[in-house]
Amino acid sequence: MGEGFAWILTAKTMSSFHESIDDFSKEAMEGVVGFKSYIPMSKELQNFTLRWRRSVQIEEKKITRLSISGVWAHDIAWGLASAAEVTRMSNVSSTFLEAIT
Repeated sequence: MGEGFAWILTAKTMSSFHESIDDFSKEAMEGVVGFKSYIPMSKELQNFTLRWRRSVQIEEKKITRLSISGVWAHDIAWGLASAAEVTRMSNVSSTFLEAIT
């Protein structure tokens, strides 16, 4: 990496570096910027994670932890379902798109 340049790393790349990086590699990576998602623990997240683990046990899959993509998928599905409910209310005149936004 040359002076005046920076590399931007994705969350997936950051995760792989985070697990196996040594001091020499850290020094060589000066100028690297990485971004990872952070979702703080909340009661809603705990409840969702518990329900998700129960459903995985029923299906007998070997997945041990919920990924950030899984949380995002849940949030998207929840938002779409909420928007669909809003548009079905008789006293609401918004479209599905308006309800989503």
